[in-house]
Amino acid sequence: MRRRMLLGFLPLLLAIALLATSQSILFFNAPANRDMKVRIGIPLNADDPSDWNQAIGESPAVGIIVLNPSNGPGDSRNPEYASRSQQAQARGIRILGYVHTSYANGTVKLETAKTWIDEYYDWYHVDGILLDEANATCRQSAFGYYQSLYQHIKAEPGLALVVLNPGNPTGECYAAISDVIVTFENDYANYEDNYAGANWTFMYPSSHFFHIVLNVPPDRMHDVISQAISRGAGWVYVTDLGEQTKNPYVTLPSYFDSEAEDVLLRNPTLPSSSLNYVPGVLLLGVVAAAVLASGAIFMQERREGGSGLTRKGTRCRLHQKPAMTFFIILFSSASKTIRFVFVTASGLTERESMPSPTRYSASSG
Repeated sequence: MRRRMLLGFLPLLLAIALLATSQSILFFNAPANRDMKVRIGIPLNADDPSDWNQAIGESPAVGIIVLNPSNGPGDSRNPEYASRSQQAQARGIRILGYVHTSYANGTVKLETAKTWIDEYYDWYHVDGILLDEANATCRQSAFGYYQSLYQHIKAEPGLALVVLNPGNPTGECYAAISDVIVTFENDYANYEDNYAGANWTFMYPSSHFFHIVLNVPPDRMHDVISQAISRGAGWVYVTDLGEQTKNPYVTLPSYFDSEAEDVLLRNPTLPSSSLNYVPGVLLLGVVAAAVLASGAIFMQERREGGSGLTRKGTRCRLHQKPAMTFFIILFSSASKTIRFVFVTASGLTERESMPSPTRYSASSG
């Protein structure tokens, strides 16, 4: 009898376990999956909110957006950029502040670059910094410049991704003072005919390397992504805009949605950040129903040897097999699908036929 009483609490125990393990995913967006095969990073200089909305909407294919208010952080905080950054971060996208370094030739003083970095963190709460126009040589003066900036970024609060952008293959010395290196930033023709990757890059995970390919025709976009993966890049950005435009980053490519879909299809598991769960009130309702079910079973066990439960003077025990089905609805904004997850916990079954008890159920509106 004691064993049966404990089994009667099974629905409640499962509900509590489900609530405990699911709390974070029910109410928050989980970080994007870092084990993805390839992801998109976007140097987005667009002022048009529709470009930002489109980019944010393609999470989790998009993992990084580079924020560049005014060839740097600008003179003061821009509320619109701050709001867009927060929206992207809420979807699991990391925001990086843009800082140009003029190849460490002395044009951008070290203290000036550090000030810009601090302003990005203070005004926009970024997740890291992209150091553009990075020197590709391991010359000691250049290496020391970027090492100092790397240490400064890593001392900032929160996340501190460091992305170096020399735009072409660089010395291995920079692998130790970066999280990501842009080893290609040029047009499609050069990527096809003149790309020469450094052998040392294959000793590092693909997530350490980023290829940006411009002026890619729509019918070659998928092939370029495949090439980037085969060349060891875990981050890509492919666009049909090119050097013939004033700035190829002022808007998204015409085929951006297709590019994001391509990237998602290359990854075996959809990251959790793309799943928007039904509000936790549904789960709480299931927990409440489980409490009632467990309590009813417990009461039946306690009264089984006595007068029992009565309804209009008739003995009425819970002799049906009590069952509680928990369900969670998952909506994927990326694949536009809805999934249902069911977990059923059953109680005990009595052999004697008795009147049916009052049933308790949880329903969603």
